[in-house]
Formats: sequence, C-alpha cells, structure tokens
Amino acid sequence: MTLRVRDYITSAQFAGDGTLRIVFREIMPNMLSLTVLSYIGAAIGAIGAEAGLEFLGVGDPNTISWGMMLYWANNGGAMVTGQWAWLVAPGLALAAITSCLMLINFGVDALSNPQLREE
Repeated sequence: MTLRVRDYITSAQFAGDGTLRIVFREIMPNMLSLTVLSYIGAAIGAIGAEAGLEFLGVGDPNTISWGMMLYWANNGGAMVTGQWAWLVAPGLALAAITSCLMLINFGVDALSNPQLREE
C-alpha cells in the first residue's frame, strides 16, 4: 500500500493542507527511515566496490585504501612468505566497518519498522 492512499494523507487533504505541507509533515517522517536505510546500504556497497576494484588492480596505485593494501599484499606474496598480517589487517578492517554499518542498519530498521518492534 502506498503512502498517498493512507487515511492520514486523505484527512490532511480534506483539511485543506497544501501539497508541500503534506509531503513534509506527513510523508517525509514515514519515509525517513527508508531513506536512512538506503544511504547505509549504499555506503556498504560503495566501500565493498571500492575495495574490490582496488584489490583487482583497477584503481590508482598511488592511493591508499584497504583494497590497495590487499592488492599489494597479494602481489607481494604475503601468504607465501608468512606475512599473513598484511592481508588480515585490511581484511578485518573491511569486515568490521561493513559489519558495523549492517548492525546500524538493522537497529534503524528495528526502531522504525513497527512490525519488528518487540513488545
């Protein structure tokens, strides 16, 4: 069910509220959680895409990023020479940041979605 056919939108229209007032007072507060969830999901995807592309060697080798650290560790033979920390440190950092963002995403969803709230 879309928001524009909800009862509170119809009652706001019958009360004579303008379109902008309905959008900013009635619809935006209900859509804010979805917007926040979208931005967090986009940030997770962007971090993963950047690290993946840098690891594949597509990015600029002069930049410093976790993906480039993984790229240089892989090309330098870090696992073969026993320098596993070169791979583990950026890998754990990527895993930690994406896990933290996902937990924030789940928390925002639990707060904003009435079906997920515990009683």
